[in-house]
Amino acid sequence: MDGRILSGQYEGKLLSDMMKEDVFDLYNWIQQDQESVAWLEAFLDRRFPQWREYTDANNSPTAQLRL
Repeated sequence: MDGRILSGQYEGKLLSDMMKEDVFDLYNWIQQDQESVAWLEAFLDRRFPQWREYTDANNSPTAQLRL
């Protein structure tokens, strides 16, 4: 599973080529687009299965995830 970012500061990048901190930054940036959030959560579930254990009180992933 992969995807290319269509807009914003990561435009044109493949998710699989991004560092996890950048993917988490993207996740925080797209919160208003529920379809994108759902898709990115599916990607995170596959690439970083424990990512949900490392979310803050706002359900935002933290950069402390070490996988």
